[in-house]
Amino acid sequence: MLISTLPRDYFITNDKQLTTLVTKSKQLSTEDLRQMVVSGVVYHNASLSHRDRKIIEELFIAGYVKVICTTSTLSMGVNLPARLVVVKATTCYRGAGKGYEEYTKA
Repeated sequence: MLISTLPRDYFITNDKQLTTLVTKSKQLSTEDLRQMVVSGVVYHNASLSHRDRKIIEELFIAGYVKVICTTSTLSMGVNLPARLVVVKATTCYRGAGKGYEEYTKA
């Protein structure tokens, strides 16, 4: 089922979660992220401010955010405990002459 077809509160399971997300959403700097966070779904990428990134990470770790979408580059360096991770690819572009290479285990 696509997320867009789910009820807006599909990832909200209780009043405390919703209250926390609404309160924290007011601290975020972009309107699109504020609208997303109150549904329990967010994104995490390099364009976020340090403050927004920290808020998103804290909400996810605490279990208030149920779904987080991130770039492969950030997902390799961010330590966020998740039950399910979907990896689109295990390679990254290393530049002309090198092309695509597998991520290292480090």
